[in-house]
Amino acid sequence: ASPYPLPAGLAGLWHFDESSGAWAGDASPWRNAGGLVCLGVPAVCGASNSTPAFTSDAPPSLANSVSFSGLGNSLVRISSASQYDFTDSLTVSAWIKPAAGAQPDGTGLAAKGTWGNEAFSLELALVSGLPRYRFRAKLGGGGSVVAPATSSVRAGLWDLVTGVFDSASSSAALYINGIFVASAPTGGLLRAANTEPIAVGNRKD
Repeated sequence: ASPYPLPAGLAGLWHFDESSGAWAGDASPWRNAGGLVCLGVPAVCGASNSTPAFTSDAPPSLANSVSFSGLGNSLVRISSASQYDFTDSLTVSAWIKPAAGAQPDGTGLAAKGTWGNEAFSLELALVSGLPRYRFRAKLGGGGSVVAPATSSVRAGLWDLVTGVFDSASSSAALYINGIFVASAPTGGLLRAANTEPIAVGNRKD
C-alpha cells in the first residue's frame, strides 16, 4: 500500500523509490509498473552504462529516485493503457534534477509518444541558448500548445515540474515548485490521444 494520499482520478503514480531492480512500481490503483530499460544493443548499453538505476539521491519526502545516463537510449518505459487515453484535462508532474545546465533542445522528461506527436510531454527547451522547462500537449485539431518557463533550469537541484491541461479554462500551464510560471491558450480544443508508451527520463524516438 502507498504511504502517500492518492487523489481522485489518478491514472498513474511512480515514486521511483525502490532501492534496486529493473521495475518501478505504480502506486495508483492501476498498478502499471514501468521498466528501467536501455533501448539498444546489449553490448553497447553495457559499455555506456545506459540502463537507468535507482539511487539514494532523492527529492524531499521520497526515499530514492532514478538516475539516467543522459544518452538517448536510457529511459523508464511505461506501457500504454486505456486509463491514459482521455483527451480532456490532464496534470503531469515530476521531480527533476538535471546533472548539468547544458541539455539538448527537446530533452524529454516525461512524454507519451514520439517527438512532435506526444499526447503530452514535460521537456527541456533551449531558449536563447539556455535550457528551460516546458510543457507541451498535442491538440486534436492539429498543432500543439506549448507553455515554456521564463527562467533557466537549476543544475544539481531538485525541482517539482508540473504541466496542466485545463479543458474548462481552455489553457495549458506550467508550474515549478507549485508556483505558476507560464500559460498558453488551447483555443478550446481537446488533446490528441495515442497508443504509444509513456517514457520517463527521455522520449521514445
